[in-house]
Amino acid sequence: MKICSITQALLALLICGTRYGCSSIQPSAKQAKTACEAAHQLGNLSNQATAAITQATAKIKQMLLKAQKLDVAAAHPDTKLATAAAAIASQFKKQVAAAATLLEQNSRTIYAGAAALNRLSGNQATIAALERLSIKDLNINTAATLTTTSTLGQIPPQVAASTTQECHDAQGQPTRDDTGVEHDSALSYPLTLHIAAAADTPRTLGSAFSICGKTDGSTNNQPPSSTTCTSGEATNVGIKGGKPIKTTPATTSIEGEASAKKYREVSADNKIPNKATLNKELALVKLMIEAANTLEQQIVIPSIADAYNSINPAMVLAKTLGGEDASPSDENIKQQVKAAAEALFGADGDKIKSKLEEHMKAFQPSKAAGSDGNKKLDSIDDPNKLSKAAAYYTIKKFIDEAEEKKKSSTSPSCPTKTEKASEPPKSPDECKQHKTSEACKKETGCDFDEKKPEGERCFPKDGLPTTVVGRSYIVINSHPFS
Repeated sequence: MKICSITQALLALLICGTRYGCSSIQPSAKQAKTACEAAHQLGNLSNQATAAITQATAKIKQMLLKAQKLDVAAAHPDTKLATAAAAIASQFKKQVAAAATLLEQNSRTIYAGAAALNRLSGNQATIAALERLSIKDLNINTAATLTTTSTLGQIPPQVAASTTQECHDAQGQPTRDDTGVEHDSALSYPLTLHIAAAADTPRTLGSAFSICGKTDGSTNNQPPSSTTCTSGEATNVGIKGGKPIKTTPATTSIEGEASAKKYREVSADNKIPNKATLNKELALVKLMIEAANTLEQQIVIPSIADAYNSINPAMVLAKTLGGEDASPSDENIKQQVKAAAEALFGADGDKIKSKLEEHMKAFQPSKAAGSDGNKKLDSIDDPNKLSKAAAYYTIKKFIDEAEEKKKSSTSPSCPTKTEKASEPPKSPDECKQHKTSEACKKETGCDFDEKKPEGERCFPKDGLPTTVVGRSYIVINSHPFS
């Protein structure tokens, strides 16, 4: 049964304690106050995305192991337990195939988004490093001095020295800053990016990247400033340096509806990263989040009970009894379906589900079956050992049944001298091959009715231990287990 999306979201909040529920992608709750913090947040998000693939792979492995354990249980002498185990194993294998397809469809998208996040993380680390870039001051001096080759005035760029990895401390640990404010709770998967742009150049004496002068030379060899320069004087001049790049934090999040959803634009053509770069990278990130959530939500390891219910045993029995168009609610087979289901699995399947789970927890494969002889079936997680155990017990069951048949044929408890062995029941297919009354009646266990439609006139005799409906039948020779 499917749960509505609102209920799922509320359940996720209760279970996982975050507004993103149990999503593989959990963005930082706080804005990144520094470019380094933004770099680390983006890197963490990339790791979460690739972890979604690892988690999906682990789930698939667990389902395969469960199917292998059920294959071992399917060789159990108890026919009802073995039948249920085989059917449920097939459901687990179906789940594995569906999960593998889902993983194949989404993994490339996830890796592409993770790569985009890593590129953006590197971009943010570079922007943080640009904080060390500056233009050196040209101290005030005479114009003649500054234009003479030997004393030529220059304003060289300079980068402050750093001996550690960008955005890491001396011990190699990430430099984190968790003092940023909380993201607005209404935002969907918010990210903080520090955008670089050309620094501002205010028109004031001594401001960054401005020329200033002084007539009397009293401030020569000093850096330009509002106190060392005088407006309109130019006998002695200098140039004020400064940082050419300024960075501004910007928050973006997914906006829009349905296919129009995308991250909000926060950059421009004359900024770093520019609008085109950021839009392309964030588009990949948005698709990555959707793909990761798809894996998280749709690849689920079912319980034995869930797998049993997914098989819909009643429908399988109905089609077995009444043909491909039959339904458990069909009046002519309703009671037979119910009786067969209870005979095989118990009412609602509860007995067989619990018995199967108990068996897997209690059964201990022998050393002959490839195990160490000390582990219960449910605790064995070695695919090789489980494969050997399934093969061993399947072959053993075949040999045991063959031996039992041999004993029965050589030392029958019946028939006695006064009793005649009963013929095995005939199936509809065995009878309907006879087209005439004479041929039909020669076949022991078949009867003929001229009034029935052609092809169905020869049919199994009443009174045989079969439940006959239409062209299909099922043999129920045992009582439900208690």
